[in-house]
Amino acid sequence: NYFTINKGADDGIYKGLGVMCRNGVVGIVKSTSKHFSLIISILNKDIKTSASIRRNGYFGSLAWEGTDPQILNLEDLPRHAEVKLGDTIQTSGYSLIFPKGILLGTVKKIMQKEGTNFYSLPCKIWADISKLDIVYVLKNNAKPELEKLETNAGSDK
Repeated sequence: NYFTINKGADDGIYKGLGVMCRNGVVGIVKSTSKHFSLIISILNKDIKTSASIRRNGYFGSLAWEGTDPQILNLEDLPRHAEVKLGDTIQTSGYSLIFPKGILLGTVKKIMQKEGTNFYSLPCKIWADISKLDIVYVLKNNAKPELEKLETNAGSDK
């Protein structure tokens, strides 16, 4: 599940940048040419987005299971987290790709993962990947500094 946009390296776009539309996250830049970029959609099983419940901040990983293009699952949310049907899901800000607060969708069902202390929450996303028109590419200007800091964290022994 990929799509192409008509902006590329000459426009300052490079691999790893986040992509969103007015209704939420739609993907991540996979590769670029001078004038185009290939975007890996959030409707790809290889993509996980750090997301949280807007009301209380509990977070987990939002991922597509490969069936319904409007439903993504918020996984690894601790069972002690207070969750309600209809809770709004947003980006958590715990990744270097998407800032905190991009609205993603709402909790559609509350399920406990068997044998674990975690929820699996099917969420209806607001972005309709099948009819995208305008998208925005997000650049975190602090990302190179943060990546360097994280890389060097293990070498301070």
